[in-house]
Amino acid sequence: MVDIDSDGDLDLFVGDVKGGLHFFRNSVIATNVESPVSGEHPRTFRLNQNYPNPFNATTAIRYALPVAGKVTLEIFDVLGREVFTLEDEAIKAAGFHETVADFSGLGSGVYFYRIRVEGEQRFQATKKLLFVK
Repeated sequence: MVDIDSDGDLDLFVGDVKGGLHFFRNSVIATNVESPVSGEHPRTFRLNQNYPNPFNATTAIRYALPVAGKVTLEIFDVLGREVFTLEDEAIKAAGFHETVADFSGLGSGVYFYRIRVEGEQRFQATKKLLFVK
């Protein structure tokens, strides 16, 4: 444990068996940490289904960018209201990325996640997920 973000609190990085990297800050899961999935560059944009799904508390959302761009990744409820933002116009390099979403403060139910990429090329996709407490 070390103070990565210089806020005076200790932070923790944890690796998983699939090569993922998770960053825990002040007892809250950071939602803007990316994890390389492989050394190859994707040929097309892709938003994968979250894993696990259904899930309890946290889930991983993976996406692929064939070129660098500004990424916005948002969570919506079934009425289309934005619940929270995982990535807010974050500049991401071409490659495979993973973001961990923490739903522990929300109620069980169906939610949607949407990715928007702005830059040399544009991309948008939406998928459904199921949170079960």
